[in-house]
Amino acid sequence: MRRREFLPGLGCALVFGASRAARAQAAKPFRIGIFQTGSSPGRAQRFKSRLGELGYSEGRDYVLDVKAHLGRIERLPELAASLVQSLPDLILAAGPEAVLKAAVSATRSIPIVFIAVDYDPVTLGYVAGLPRPGGNLTGVFLRQVELTAKRVDLLTEALPGVTDLAVFADAFTTDESGQMRAAEAAAGRLGVRLLPLSLPGAPSFDFAAAIETSRERGAGAVLALMSPALFFDRERFVQALTGRRMPASFGLREFAEIGGLMSYGANLTEMYRRAADYADRIIKGAKPGDLPVEQPTKFELVINLNTARQFGLKMPLPLLVRADEVIE
Repeated sequence: MRRREFLPGLGCALVFGASRAARAQAAKPFRIGIFQTGSSPGRAQRFKSRLGELGYSEGRDYVLDVKAHLGRIERLPELAASLVQSLPDLILAAGPEAVLKAAVSATRSIPIVFIAVDYDPVTLGYVAGLPRPGGNLTGVFLRQVELTAKRVDLLTEALPGVTDLAVFADAFTTDESGQMRAAEAAAGRLGVRLLPLSLPGAPSFDFAAAIETSRERGAGAVLALMSPALFFDRERFVQALTGRRMPASFGLREFAEIGGLMSYGANLTEMYRRAADYADRIIKGAKPGDLPVEQPTKFELVINLNTARQFGLKMPLPLLVRADEVIE
């Protein structure tokens, strides 16, 4: 049951028929390269759907070139270079800082719109400032540090009897990301012990072994740090958790929708749609450096009550009331 809508629009009016007229005069379609986690068409479809609402037609007004790293961090420089060599007019970089870093290293001239980047792009040195980024980059980023701490709070509220949490990390969630430090700070405040566990071998994680190791160490639940590799492999991950009745918290609703216990974070679909708004402005002649970088201001708590029942868990009523969606 959905209770609220998330991620407000850009703070400016968009002219909905102008895009089609502008591209009709162009000599060739606008070339958009998408640099993302998986090869599934679902995420690109969200982007294309919004472009359609703005008056664009794929093939006539724009063409897409999708490069998917399939959760393998070592392939990022190679794929970014390949994408740049195809000479796109715009690159959509979707994912954590490692994805954006590879795209920035490959080009300083092609416009880049980033989404779901986990860290402050000003601190990272990618943009001069959020209101006026300068250079060839703009987009939407998340403050994963604050979101990770909040997820620890919510998980301990959902499972008040659990005192030991396993934290699953991988090559995309290094100490530099701040996610682990945020989890440790929140756990210290709540009197909860964290059991960090690194998952080697993307994209073929041995989730079953990791879960069993965590349980042997005393973990009663799992906090999965945000990672494109884990997102790419989310079906196997969730199946391994549900098969072993291990409660877990995630940063995106896509995990809860397929059986994960709960998630808290921004809406990925809306971020892809926001990227299309940026693309529209750039196609019309705007410079990325003049378009303000945004952050989601609304976040959604999703609880899979069906999974809770399968695990024999009784979710606290105040938490269910606050949830933005409860899956039954």
